[in-house]
Amino acid sequence: MRQTTIRLTDDLDAAITREAHAAGISRSEFMRLAIAHHLGYLAGLRGDPKPPPPPAGEPDPQP
Repeated sequence: MRQTTIRLTDDLDAAITREAHAAGISRSEFMRLAIAHHLGYLAGLRGDPKPPPPPAGEPDPQP
């Protein structure tokens, strides 16, 4: 796994913290899931035949 840094507004940072806490996961895991879901959404818009793989720990929707 690679580490990266992103800059967030205070409001977005607070929302991520709140949602991650509500889901019982870390902020990092929340961000990985959000990014993976967005990549899948974009793949669907393009009509890609197979979406990108899910992040570690997520079930593959197309086994």
